[in-house]
Amino acid sequence: MTFHNVIEKILPEVRNGSETPFRIFRADGDDWRVSFANGTGENYDWVADTGVTDPYAVTFTGKDFANASYPNIIDKVLIARLQMEYQGAQNSGESTNKLRVLLEFCNENIGALSPEAADYLIDCHRPLAALDEILPSHLIFGSELDVDHAEEMIALIENHVEEHFRPQLKEKRDKRSIEGLVKTLNVQLTKNDSGRSEVKMEPPEKRNIMDYEETLCVQLGSRRIVIAENQAEPEPYLVCTIRWDNMLSIEEYYDGEVTADYVGAMRIFAKRIGALAESLETKRRESGLPIQALASSDCVEGSQHIEWENGELIIVKPEALAPEYRSAEHQLVLCTGGFGANPNASGRAVFVKELHSGKECRYDRHQVAGLADPAKLPDWALGKLVEYTKKDVASALIEGIEKAPELSQKKLTLQEKLANAKQKVAQENTAPKDNRSEKPKIPDGRE
Repeated sequence: MTFHNVIEKILPEVRNGSETPFRIFRADGDDWRVSFANGTGENYDWVADTGVTDPYAVTFTGKDFANASYPNIIDKVLIARLQMEYQGAQNSGESTNKLRVLLEFCNENIGALSPEAADYLIDCHRPLAALDEILPSHLIFGSELDVDHAEEMIALIENHVEEHFRPQLKEKRDKRSIEGLVKTLNVQLTKNDSGRSEVKMEPPEKRNIMDYEETLCVQLGSRRIVIAENQAEPEPYLVCTIRWDNMLSIEEYYDGEVTADYVGAMRIFAKRIGALAESLETKRRESGLPIQALASSDCVEGSQHIEWENGELIIVKPEALAPEYRSAEHQLVLCTGGFGANPNASGRAVFVKELHSGKECRYDRHQVAGLADPAKLPDWALGKLVEYTKKDVASALIEGIEKAPELSQKKLTLQEKLANAKQKVAQENTAPKDNRSEKPKIPDGRE
């Protein structure tokens, strides 16, 4: 079982706020396990047993993760294991000065790490020791964390993780090749008797939901409606809904209904699709906005290669969205941060807020087309921008777009602009005046 399988397994306990304890630990090798208590209130043997198997095993209840998102759950489990590693080092008499600084760093900055970095650390048998090897001594020297070094430490971790995952990234890129296309389309290349290659189609991989195998799936409105079948069951037809609106896009199944009547299952299936379609139509009517898809041609030329600052309006590529959401109201978003906002950063996450709805989302950098061209914005978008900034944003955007010919140059921050302005004023005040008729002034007003 992978670590993310374990997190999925505890999600029902988290949603219910259960107070029954469970233990997350690693078995032999890299296999992850979660063990649930029997609920009798007695001391559980598994607590001691898993402690021997995995000295960094941690115990939680669903209530411990109240209102936590999927990434928050991962971060909390990781921090708990880091603390167990630190305590273990203390008990063994190992020098723990650097480990304590690293633990403090993780407590303060775990949310700033990319999902890939968090996955890398959680899979290390000794995450703190792994960080000690990644980071140079001068960044973690002493007994206190230097907060000024935190950003540099994060960048070094991300760079190391990128190198670690490079083979997997290469594999993803290879999927664009012929062999990759063959794998993606689920086909098989075979040789016939004459030695020529033939394509053999393989059936697509289907979901298995509680021992029911998927037979039909329709996606609409950020949900998937599935019919699955298991003829060995008294009620062989299952209809359920799937959501994946967590930070790691893990599928979650809910609202499952089983029936012995296939026609009845199809009615439930069709009813759910109809409800989703009606909900989408209602939202469109309420917004009053036209369906208008934006493309790269609606962006400032060259802006896909520059850094996007906090508050700048960017356009999400239509192919990054489901067909029913390929419209300006979902594509126009305000950048709020993320390593992916910088084209040279190792991380690729770009955090945004939808201009129309205010909904917060996350995209990868390659899913963003670039900065929105103000001359091509819909009227409603200009009105929304005025609401956000409380000023004539249209003219401000047009003024800001004058930087377009100089996109390859580094953009000045607000602090740099202020410093330049102060320097200019100081130069003007100290410059010698070419006015010989004026009497020189003497300090303190004396002549």
